[in-house]
Amino acid sequence: MRLGESEEAGPAQPAVERYLERLRAKIWPRAADVGAADLMDELRDHLLCRIEEQVAEGAGPTLAADRAVAEFGPLDGMAGALHAELARPHLRRLTMVLLALGVTAGTIWTGVIVAGPAEPWTEHTEPMPVVILDAGGALAGTLTLTAAVLGVLLIGCSGRLWAYPRVRASLQRWSLRVSWATLALGLVTAAQLAGYLLVRAVVEPSSLAWPVVITSAALTLAATPVLFGPLRRVTARKGAR
Repeated sequence: MRLGESEEAGPAQPAVERYLERLRAKIWPRAADVGAADLMDELRDHLLCRIEEQVAEGAGPTLAADRAVAEFGPLDGMAGALHAELARPHLRRLTMVLLALGVTAGTIWTGVIVAGPAEPWTEHTEPMPVVILDAGGALAGTLTLTAAVLGVLLIGCSGRLWAYPRVRASLQRWSLRVSWATLALGLVTAAQLAGYLLVRAVVEPSSLAWPVVITSAALTLAATPVLFGPLRRVTARKGAR
């Protein structure tokens, strides 16, 4: 019989519930979520198991509860660790969405430029703003995809390092930073592309396949809200710490 079901659980259970209630107050965001509820259930089971072991070794239920809670360490430290666990699935989803959007948008717009009408200038007559936009866009696009892949790898590796919590937490923090960098680089790439299209539209409007450009722009804009869900949840978890 588990301690939680035994007669000895009476003195220990309130101490466990008080600890969990204080912890819940620190980790809960504006609204409860299923992940937080599941984690609290796991912590309760772990605490009760430790109390049961302590009681089996001869400690009283109250002392066993105090020891089990003390083993968890300071409340702030435990709350920080739980925030990281709660943010991890949302961060993983965010990195995957950033990578998918980067690859998809890059493929679409490369096709639009390469397969569309020829540029209205030659290599020797290409306007300097276009030269800058071309070089900047290529660099920003490459960095965006590189950062997106790195973010996926970092969060993926962190999920396999249960035995090394500090390394796990560090990888997750870097994955979040890289995700923000990916988002910023993606915006820079989009701005470079918009500038390039604007110059071509001003110099020679017929040099662009407008139906394809408009359709591609609409598809790109329609896909961006996919980012909002995981981005909002990651930001909420970070702000609730």
